[in-house]
Amino acid sequence: MLFRSVSQSRYLERQNIIDEISLIDKHIADLAKREEAGQAAAEALFNEFDNITVDDLTFTLREMCLTEGHYQVLSQWLQMREASKAEEHAVILASYKSQVEALEAENESLEWNRKRVIELDEKLADMEARRDAAADELQAAKDEVIRLAADNESLRKQLEAKQSGIKGAVSTEEFKRQAMELHKLKPAITNKRWKDQLRQNVYLAELVETGETIEVPYLNINQYREVTAEEADRFRAEAAEKANASAMEDSTLVSAPSLTLSDAEVPSYSPDGKVDDEPVTREEFEALAARVAQLEQSKVNAA
Repeated sequence: MLFRSVSQSRYLERQNIIDEISLIDKHIADLAKREEAGQAAAEALFNEFDNITVDDLTFTLREMCLTEGHYQVLSQWLQMREASKAEEHAVILASYKSQVEALEAENESLEWNRKRVIELDEKLADMEARRDAAADELQAAKDEVIRLAADNESLRKQLEAKQSGIKGAVSTEEFKRQAMELHKLKPAITNKRWKDQLRQNVYLAELVETGETIEVPYLNINQYREVTAEEADRFRAEAAEKANASAMEDSTLVSAPSLTLSDAEVPSYSPDGKVDDEPVTREEFEALAARVAQLEQSKVNAA
């Protein structure tokens, strides 16, 4: 009877130790999940570097940098920073796993005998101390995850504002305006469609400026600016108006010959070739001057 009581006491002590280890395992598993979530958030942030969107406009981190050198420096700094944090997390996680493995090994080595009761009590106290230490480390890890999330949020906000030549970031509206100006520099295309409906790897489209049909690989479509047919017609009309205005400006460069005769001094000829005594009017004089300027412009254009 006494032996059974002692055996039950040992069983309860061993079961308590197993429960404590299970609790530590749960804490470690939760910490691992939080670690994976932090790494997933970092990977998602890197994916956003190649898919930066502003009002349905897509850019890459390379496009947002002034030069390729700026892009390489910023990209490498971000990768080194995130890699360092991931390594620190991996060290902590490996430490937790090794501690759990050590506890399991100690638990397997416990013997069911009367001489080890005191040792089991001491080990139980040690497990409690380890549990408290693991809880403290878990809280520290939680604080680190919160800090990393705050850093990621700060970095995201910095990327939303395009860096100018001075310290600080421009406003959101100014950033959107600059992004739109950058987008307008892309060649405009219209009537985008698949070249092969089955493969769907190459687009066909017309350049608005020339009307030429071009082929655009799927991965390069973001290098062009798609516009509607109405926008394309308006673009061509504006281009034609600019061309006409430029031609008009060029025509004004040819000045009319200087005629110093007054209205009264300009002779007038009748149809039979004789000099008419009536003086030439101002309207007739200006019409004659305009005709001479037009003839001079025709000679310049022919040359």
